[in-house]
Amino acid sequence: MHKNYYLFKRQVDFIKPQVIGGTINRMFTFQKNEVVMEFSRSGRMFFLFLNIHPSLPHIILKDAFHIRKPEFQVFECLKGQTLQNMDMRPFDKWLQMHTEQYVIDTVFFGRHPNVFVHDEQNNLIDTFKSGQPALPEYGSAEQPLKDISADTLADLFKQQPAEKLITILQNTLAGINKLLARELLFRAGLTAQHIADQLSRAEINRLHRAIQNLYGALHSGPVFIYKNKDAVKRIALVDLKHLSNTEEDDWTVETFDSVNKAWDYYIRQVRAGQTRCQLENECRTALAKKHDYLQRSLQRLQEAENLQKRKADAELKGNLLLTFQQEVDPNASKVTLDNIFIDPPQPIEIKLNPSKSAVENANQYFNKFKNIDELKHTQNLRKKTLQQDLQDIEALQQTLASANDVKALQKLQQDLVQRGLIQQSGKQTETDISALKHQFHRYFLQNNWELYVGKNASNNELLTFCFAKKQDIWLHSQGVPGSHAIIRVADRNINPPAAVIEEAGRIVAAYSRAKHSETVPVQYTRVRYVQRMRKAATGVVKVQHEQVIFVKPLAL
Repeated sequence: MHKNYYLFKRQVDFIKPQVIGGTINRMFTFQKNEVVMEFSRSGRMFFLFLNIHPSLPHIILKDAFHIRKPEFQVFECLKGQTLQNMDMRPFDKWLQMHTEQYVIDTVFFGRHPNVFVHDEQNNLIDTFKSGQPALPEYGSAEQPLKDISADTLADLFKQQPAEKLITILQNTLAGINKLLARELLFRAGLTAQHIADQLSRAEINRLHRAIQNLYGALHSGPVFIYKNKDAVKRIALVDLKHLSNTEEDDWTVETFDSVNKAWDYYIRQVRAGQTRCQLENECRTALAKKHDYLQRSLQRLQEAENLQKRKADAELKGNLLLTFQQEVDPNASKVTLDNIFIDPPQPIEIKLNPSKSAVENANQYFNKFKNIDELKHTQNLRKKTLQQDLQDIEALQQTLASANDVKALQKLQQDLVQRGLIQQSGKQTETDISALKHQFHRYFLQNNWELYVGKNASNNELLTFCFAKKQDIWLHSQGVPGSHAIIRVADRNINPPAAVIEEAGRIVAAYSRAKHSETVPVQYTRVRYVQRMRKAATGVVKVQHEQVIFVKPLAL
């Protein structure tokens, strides 16, 4: 009902005595589809909000207040003008306001709602939206409710005997929308399925009385806000008795003595609901996408866990390439050879590196699973990290399911932004230090020791000097460029086991320029002994009290 003519009419009748005689100080906008008129009257400042949003048009009067958002001035010609009159055009959502020199038309309906300013000779001066340079045509052929008699109804039904009553009421009675038509039928003991020629005279009389009663309620009395499962769904000038007769039994109602208060409350609640729905969808989509990715990654990892079989397959391909090396075309990206090691032989497709010879490709297959224990260790490390990430995402999905207000959803959204799951939009908020962990590579070592590894020079700085705690263990490949890393330590009196430091060192070596070396020296110390160097490049540090271990880089 928020788009119903009678709601606009009752609101304008409420606002009119408060604005007539007021002086327009300025007209401005600070959000899409809304013009705000600031005016003063009897020493008080007011805002009149004229919102022409296609799905949520409204008129609201408020005391003036400070607006934080940028304001853009419109309709400069109206500055200093005095409001002399305002009213809704009969049975249309079209507000017309008059000043000494100008007419302000706010059209809330149609494909292109707009605000127009023209003079008394109907010469267009300015428009709020530039896409519609002229006023639409005005006219209404509908029957006013107060002029409808029982005989008039009977004649209308005779003219359209095969039409449904609800359609006739909507198309014929001025200002009656589907919601009010349903209410009229319910009060008359009829349904939306009734056909015009099925009505008796007694039923027509009952419907006429319902129209008279509804007409009175539309012009005076309380305003009703209807909620379903605590979500605002309807605003109405009449008690919608038919709602309690629906299959949905969660309807509750609040009443207001002012249409201005009720409408303001309705708009705020609807916008909050829209914001909540948008946040829920955004968070749900981001979490589902990450959850699916982690599940697929784990699935691929599990499928690759049978390393013995994969090693045998690789060695078979290597042997076939050596056996049939003369049949392998140079620069080929794949070849199909008969597997002569089974009876009967069957063809097998083998992928090739076009830049290498058949013998070099064969050696590549032989070396692929040369160190199978190392590969198993790397897979287990990746698997543990993916499983922990999956648990984190599932915990966030539970948080989303239990989020009961917009503030909780906004907090979750910010968490997902910091994790890189949602793109940051608008003004950036200050990042929580604990949330920085999502910006680094993360590994879970023996007994769940956490290792964080930087991604580049600036990320190294962030890791070492913002995220790391003084008691954490800092690691870096000695003498070569590479990533900073830290082992998270809960207490300064606790030292990670030597095996954990060695495993962390192997990962750090893998993130250095020496990752292909047989042995790499890795230095480690407490974070408190790591300092920036003046005038040095980003990520270059000075280290004290360090120890050095020699490790073989892990094949990540």
